[in-house]
Amino acid sequence: MREFFSNIEVGVIVQILSLFIAVATFIIARAIEKMRDRRTANREIYQKLELASIDLFRFEARNLDLIRPVWEKDTNLPAPGTAEFKATTNYVCQMLNLFEIAIKFRQDRILPPDVFGSWVAWFHDLVTAPGFPLFWEDQKWDYLPQLRHIMNAGLKLKAEETDPEVIESKFYEYVSHVLKCDIVRGWTEEGENTPYDDFWDRNKQVRKSKKVTEFNTQKMTVDWITDVSQVPALAQLFIHNSKENYISHGEIQVGRAISDKEWAEDIKEQMEKEFKEALEASPFGPSHLVGASYKNEYIGLILLEYTEFPGGWFATLSDIVVDSRFRNRDLGEKMVKWVTEHLKSMGSINYLPRVTSIMNLLTNF
Repeated sequence: MREFFSNIEVGVIVQILSLFIAVATFIIARAIEKMRDRRTANREIYQKLELASIDLFRFEARNLDLIRPVWEKDTNLPAPGTAEFKATTNYVCQMLNLFEIAIKFRQDRILPPDVFGSWVAWFHDLVTAPGFPLFWEDQKWDYLPQLRHIMNAGLKLKAEETDPEVIESKFYEYVSHVLKCDIVRGWTEEGENTPYDDFWDRNKQVRKSKKVTEFNTQKMTVDWITDVSQVPALAQLFIHNSKENYISHGEIQVGRAISDKEWAEDIKEQMEKEFKEALEASPFGPSHLVGASYKNEYIGLILLEYTEFPGGWFATLSDIVVDSRFRNRDLGEKMVKWVTEHLKSMGSINYLPRVTSIMNLLTNF
C-alpha cells in the first residue's frame, strides 16, 4: 500500500515537472519571437527614416530656387509673409522634423550610434548654412529641447569661432555630450595612422607573396540561385569570407552578431535558414539570391530584400559576399551590375541609391 501511494506521488511530480518545462519552453520561445519581431520592426523603422531622407534629397534636386536662400550666402532671402518664405520655411522644417526623429530613435536605441554619427553631419551642414538662422528663430519652439539645444549651440559656435574645422569638431563634441553618445565625440578627427594606411601597407606585403588564383572572367556566370542543396555551401561561403569588419548594426539587430566584433555562435544555422527562405520566388525574380559561379562552384553571392512602400516597391542589397581568392577581379561590381540591370528591366520596382552607388566602392572585389 505504501509503495502504491509512493508511485502516485512520483507520477504527480513528473506531471508537474512536465507542465513546468512546457510552460517555460513556451515563455522562452515567445520571448525569442518578440525579440526577433522587435529587431525586424526597428529595421523597418530605420529604413523608413532613410527613405524619407532620400525623398527630401530628391525634393532639393527638383526645387533649387526654393532652397537657395538657405544654402547660398549671396541669395536674397524671401520676405516674411510671402508664399516663397512659407515654402522655404516648410523645407527647413522637413529637415528639422527628420533630425528630431533621428534624435528620438537614438535615445530609444533604434538608431545605432555609428549611423547616428552620419546624421550629425547633416545637422552641422544645416546649422552652418547662411540662411538657417532666420528660419530657425521663427520655428525653434516647435521642437523638442534636445534638438533646440543642439541647433542653438551650433549657432553660438558659428558666432564665436572663425575656424570651420574648430566649429565642426566642437559641434560633434557637444552633440556627444547632450545625447551621451561617445562614438560621435571625435568623429571628425583622424589619427596619424588610419585603418586605410594599415590596410594599404598590409595589402602591399600580401600581394608580393600571395599566389594569384587562376580566373577566367569569361567562364564566370551570374544568375538566380534556386537549388536548395546549395544552401550549406552558400552559408560556408558567407562565413569564411565575412570577417568581423563586415559586421554592421544590421547584423547585430537581426541576431547574426552579438557585437561589432563577434558573430553569433549559431551563425551557420542562421545563414542556412536565411538562405533557404531567400530561395522563395518574388515578384521580381525566381528567388532573393543571386550567385556568381565559376567551375561549378559559387564564388560570390548577393541577398536581396524587397519592401513595398506608398511610393512603390524598393529593392535593397542586403548582403554581398565575394570569395577572398577571387577578389580584386571586379567580381562584386559585375554582380551588382547584373542585379541593377535586372531591376531596371522590371520597370515597376525602384532600387535605392545606396544599392547602385555601391558599385563605386567595389574596386577591391
